[in-house]
Amino acid sequence: MSAGNTPQGDTTETIDREAALLEDAIRLVASHRVHAVTVAGLSLALVAMGLATPLADQLGVTLEPLWSVDQHLRDIRVHLP
Repeated sequence: MSAGNTPQGDTTETIDREAALLEDAIRLVASHRVHAVTVAGLSLALVAMGLATPLADQLGVTLEPLWSVDQHLRDIRVHLP
């Protein structure tokens, strides 16, 4: 069984994919082509946000967690300050 087929491998792939989505959104907003982007439907939003925060800080972009009514974090708004 390869690492990608284990629960840990699946989790790692999800984190990597979600962090990459956030990093792409950060670069898009930092380019000033758009003012804000919402990355929605994340499974591991807090972890992905933690990984993407250094890039956001470096590029002067804000990551805003959008908590749901049931207190689950699934969406993150990426915007200029």
